Amino acid sequence: MLSSEQKATLDDYVNIGHRSTPGWLWQSAAYITALLGMKQIEDGLQGNLGEIGVWQGRYLFLLGLLSRENEKVAGIDSFVHSPDPEGFARRVENRFNLDASTAGKLTLIKEDSTKLTPEKIRQSVEGDFRLFSVDGGHLAHEVLSDAALVSQMMVPGGIMILDDILNSTCPGVIEGTLDFLRSPQGSQFAPFCLVGNKLMVTDKASADHYRNYLLHVIQENKDASIFRDTAQTISDFPEGVYPKLCGSDLIVVTWSGDYLISDNGGPVLIRTKVCDMHEMDSPEVQLPSVVSLFERSAAVAG
Repeated sequence: MLSSEQKATLDDYVNIGHRSTPGWLWQSAAYITALLGMKQIEDGLQGNLGEIGVWQGRYLFLLGLLSRENEKVAGIDSFVHSPDPEGFARRVENRFNLDASTAGKLTLIKEDSTKLTPEKIRQSVEGDFRLFSVDGGHLAHEVLSDAALVSQMMVPGGIMILDDILNSTCPGVIEGTLDFLRSPQGSQFAPFCLVGNKLMVTDKASADHYRNYLLHVIQENKDASIFRDTAQTISDFPEGVYPKLCGSDLIVVTWSGDYLISDNGGPVLIRTKVCDMHEMDSPEVQLPSVVSLFERSAAVAG
């Protein structure tokens, strides 16, 4: 499991700390990623963590905080689109090495991901992956290439996270994602969650497990701001009916509206819309601790 110090750092990063790193990450996506990463640990799943498309490491550092002592983190980026390639890479490395939870775990591969092989990436971290974010090139053929590459390195029960699936400025991501899911290789995977512009997919044998886990967490914590809309939406559907993508049931985590709710005994005013990332990043938005919510849900399930 994660150490108490690592859990505290993870809580802070999901709730507030991620805002200090330039980049793009909806808080709802950070929250769900943390829950799924901890669920994998609870299940005893072993594997490394990685990302194609690092930028300045806003999401990669979250993945690093979900890694156990014996697990490694791979960041793949040519940095050709950054204004300061060496500076960007150095800042990512420094961020990992300055935190006790992630020090020594990161390997940066500064190459074009479409020219890499699974063998080279495996060698860099000595194994396959349980969590991997695909956020590299946004043209259709680049997304297809990256997803196909990553799919060859996932352990059974591993989760691939495809970014910008609903970004209207990047239609190639939508095309490339669908091309992958409909390919012979990608058809072995099933989407199970859509949250904060990220699509979560896993092997078909594991999709129900993660989908049912998220349903359990949402139902047990439906008064928490992050799950209130989703729980209401699910209850509005006929029983057992969900949105589908490529034939797979999706849990679509939405977060919108104005509510006065009570989290952990204190009134919290939530004013945010799922479509506005600036409001999502507002310091006024407060959430229950993701670690405490995970542990409470596990206790109820047990």
